[in-house]
Amino acid sequence: MLKIFEPSNTKTEAGKVISAETYTNFRDDIGRYENWRAGRQCIKTDEIPDDLKHVSNDMRGKVEQYEFLHNPPEKYTLYYSERAINETGSFQTWGTTWNGEILGRIHTRKEWRDNFGGKRVSFTMSGINGKSYHGTYYKSAGDYCRIKLSKKS
Repeated sequence: MLKIFEPSNTKTEAGKVISAETYTNFRDDIGRYENWRAGRQCIKTDEIPDDLKHVSNDMRGKVEQYEFLHNPPEKYTLYYSERAINETGSFQTWGTTWNGEILGRIHTRKEWRDNFGGKRVSFTMSGINGKSYHGTYYKSAGDYCRIKLSKKS
């Protein structure tokens, strides 16, 4: 199975996977922010307490990547992302968080049409957690896809 990186010394296009200490700090800050927000959807930025203004979507993406790496899920929804990987301009396909943190490398793509004319792509993915997943990318419906842990993992 293809290994994209090892947890101890990880590098992705978006940077390094965070350490356990950073994960704990980020998770605590996000939790405090969510408790303060108390389910409100509309918040003025000047209402956010100063000690919580640093909470960002980048932090949430890093936390999501860390949790995917250390607690491999059986089912997951991620994003299908094609990216140029070098100066030659060749592309690889990745499974990512919504803000681009890599969760795995996508292989074995087969495109087909459903009964309503929509395009779907069946694939397998080597996760950063060392597990193998399979899923379907609903090409006609957006960039998201659903994956399941393969039985062989």
